[in-house]
Amino acid sequence: MFEHVGREQLGEYFSAAFRALRPGGLFLNHGIATTAIGGGHRPRWLRFGDGGFVGRYVFPDGELATVEDAVAFARRAGFELIDVQSLRPHYALTLKAWVERLEASAERARALAGEEVYRTWRLYMAAARRRFEDGSLDVAQLLLARPGTDGPAESPLRPWWLH
Repeated sequence: MFEHVGREQLGEYFSAAFRALRPGGLFLNHGIATTAIGGGHRPRWLRFGDGGFVGRYVFPDGELATVEDAVAFARRAGFELIDVQSLRPHYALTLKAWVERLEASAERARALAGEEVYRTWRLYMAAARRRFEDGSLDVAQLLLARPGTDGPAESPLRPWWLH
């Protein structure tokens, strides 16, 4: 989700989510992020707000932040970080499956959305898959908690931690 919010709005976003929760409440936030691998350079096609392919055709109002930035903004809003999980390798496989399904339904997709939209999304998903595979994109789930009135939020341990 935070790829749709943009770095400049993350403080406001996480503050609003924090206010919406009762003390002890949990917030699971899933977001596509950029990484610092390769010096943090994003190829032009992947840039959102400066006229690159993705910004122009796929996510015109999006902006990538790092997972570290998202966590920092969440903490400044008052959240306690319970867990962070990278789903990067899984998302590469998800995109592979989405492209295969889109190609298998190409005729119907073209009829519903048109040739340009079909080709745009096929290209975007295939290229994004590569970025998840090479580590320049990440997708992470942040499990955040609004601390309880008595202190830190209660969160169950994962079953394998008990052995």
